[in-house]
Amino acid sequence: MIKRISIIVLVTFLFTQQIYAEQVKFVIVHTNDVHSYVEGADNKGGILRLATYLKDIRSKESRDSNSSVLYLDSGDYLSGSLVSFVDKGHFVMWAARYFLKPAAIAVGNHEFDFGRENLNTQINKTGIPLLACNLEPENGRNLLTPYIVRMYNGIKVGIISVTLKDIQFGLNYFSPVDRLKRAIKELEEDVEIIIVISHLGYNLKNGASDIVLAESVDGIDFLFGAHTHEYVNEKINNTYVFQAGNYAEKAGKLEFYYDKNKKEIDKDSIRHTFIDLTKNVEEHKLLKAQYVKYKKKHLDKYFEPAINVNGDELNSRHKLSVFALHALDEYVKEKTKEPVDISALVYGNIRVPGIQGVKTYKDIVDICPFYLFPVRFCVNKQGMEYIIKHFQYDGGSKTNRIIYTENWGETGINIPEKDRFFIVAPDSIAKFMLSAIRSKRDDEFADAKVIGQEQVLTKLDILQKIIKNALTKKYGIQ
Repeated sequence: MIKRISIIVLVTFLFTQQIYAEQVKFVIVHTNDVHSYVEGADNKGGILRLATYLKDIRSKESRDSNSSVLYLDSGDYLSGSLVSFVDKGHFVMWAARYFLKPAAIAVGNHEFDFGRENLNTQINKTGIPLLACNLEPENGRNLLTPYIVRMYNGIKVGIISVTLKDIQFGLNYFSPVDRLKRAIKELEEDVEIIIVISHLGYNLKNGASDIVLAESVDGIDFLFGAHTHEYVNEKINNTYVFQAGNYAEKAGKLEFYYDKNKKEIDKDSIRHTFIDLTKNVEEHKLLKAQYVKYKKKHLDKYFEPAINVNGDELNSRHKLSVFALHALDEYVKEKTKEPVDISALVYGNIRVPGIQGVKTYKDIVDICPFYLFPVRFCVNKQGMEYIIKHFQYDGGSKTNRIIYTENWGETGINIPEKDRFFIVAPDSIAKFMLSAIRSKRDDEFADAKVIGQEQVLTKLDILQKIIKNALTKKYGIQ
């Protein structure tokens, strides 16, 4: 009797093990728009805590030989804080290589803040795949990869990335939908799971977005988004779509099983949660020690008192954006001694909600932590009309709103009768204005023209320094 029971137990165990072996577990941790925040924004989340969470979950899942952990970032990892402003992303890419260990990072618009060659250098140094299937350089070697294939417990996973058009000069941009379809066609016979890491934004109205991809491209199992800094956990058609806020305040965690016998994802096993990286997650001790040394050597001087702004004059993001816009306008006029009819600034270039009280140089960098150079260019009257009509809001996103020194286009305020208009804007938006006019995409403005060549005013200060100079001039150094 005992022997019979033992045989039954053994058979049951072996049967259970067989079923278990046929089910491969995946745990995917995802972030987006980290913007190089090592300590997090206002000490919430950040790379130090993300490193701890990844270490812990990898340790936990390593006890299960049938489980694989992937970490993916959907772009805008490299730039956006004082750390990257000082070293052009070196420290945070080093941290990614040795502590975060991503399977891949999508190329976001801010990966190019310090130039294409700097990004190529970071790719060479770290070996981390930076993906974008719809970008190609006009010339020079392309270190961006359209997609990668990785094997996890015998299951091949294809990881593809698409990005938006907000990229610097020197790169050719292709339709994300068309290029994604092409990449999936190349991969679908060779992989079991297809993942897309997207930096298009969840639901921007102008052009492709994550929703558009999920609705119009077949074959995507999971899509991890970015750019719009929101929390998304949706199923659209047959695609699961996610996004995890910003600054690594939270990380997304996706868990599911792949059935080897049925050769498909077990849809009933799919679980997604957002992990709060501020509560109950300590900063990674070893990485923190390295960061403290780095901070003392490179960053401490930025924490010295700089200005004293009192009252309500600049206590909102809108007021600060208007201040920065006029600072840009006045600075270029003063330095170039050339005419400027109108200046433009993207609302999202300003990254703090407002300043009040004693501030440090770090706070000034936080206002605009990007390397943005003024561009001066000239258009005809219809070109000016085109810009005013088409460059007010980008897809309804408040952070992408464009503000101007003149209120042309508003009720009762007409554009002056002139043949030429000289415009100044940071290079991040100037290239879109120029490209749109030159491409003649709107029949109503078929006669819109760019007159002459644009001037990228690299000999002037970058936008952050222009803002700093204006604040210093108005409020003084303490």
